[in-house]
Amino acid sequence: MDIFLNSEIIASILKLKDLIELAVMIIGVPLVLYQIVLLTKQIKLSVRQSKEQTNWNKKNVTFEYVSKYTAELKDVNKKILQDLGVLGQNESSITKEKLNELLKDPILRADIMRIVSYFDNLALGIRNDYFNNDIAEDSLIVMAIETYEAITPYIKMRRKELGVEIATNYENLYLQWKETLKTKY
Repeated sequence: MDIFLNSEIIASILKLKDLIELAVMIIGVPLVLYQIVLLTKQIKLSVRQSKEQTNWNKKNVTFEYVSKYTAELKDVNKKILQDLGVLGQNESSITKEKLNELLKDPILRADIMRIVSYFDNLALGIRNDYFNNDIAEDSLIVMAIETYEAITPYIKMRRKELGVEIATNYENLYLQWKETLKTKY
């Protein structure tokens, strides 16, 4: 009788075990599905936050780069435009002779290269989605266009001297912003 009682207890325990497993499955499957839904929402939120952070970083870096122009290069650029004799004039070209005479000054020559490099790097950053075009455009469009037009003879001369296409990024940005200036402003 003890064996029969033990086998009934064992059978009852096994049935109870099966019922518990079934209850866990019934409760567990919806919980797993709910966790999957929550995980999906968390991933979407994380991706959105990452995009927002990247966009904010891009804007911040652009502001810093534009501030560099304002702090370090604005006066240099103004002096270059004055030296080239185009500031406040509609004339956007300088004679080759006058340019050669001005470029004998190593400081002016270095300053022109600093400005060309600055705008070329800005254009490269915009083209490669490192800088925010809207912020850079709103801040520098007029100055970038005026400067490019003023130093075009210098760029052409340097291209001929070096046999290398320098400032192509700046040239492309100039063309893009020149078109934007016509249509937007």
